[in-house]
Amino acid sequence: PGALPVEDGTGWAAAAARLAAQDPAAWSAWFAPLEPVGTEAGILTLMAPNRFRADYIRTHLHTRLLTAVVTENPTLREVAVTWPEA
Repeated sequence: PGALPVEDGTGWAAAAARLAAQDPAAWSAWFAPLEPVGTEAGILTLMAPNRFRADYIRTHLHTRLLTAVVTENPTLREVAVTWPEA
């Protein structure tokens, strides 16, 4: 748990490394399970394992997540967090 993703062209790996370095506990608890789905029209979509985690991230951690993503990939302007049933 908490392993960093490999770069896939979305910028998620670099953003993940930034988040993990800033706050290892938050990384392990919230961000590590996120999987990149892809990017479209400047939006990085990440898949959370369940709705609870997706909702918590969107409510409490979105600004931190967005800042890390945009810092690492300036072509992105937003992050969407979804879950399998969505």
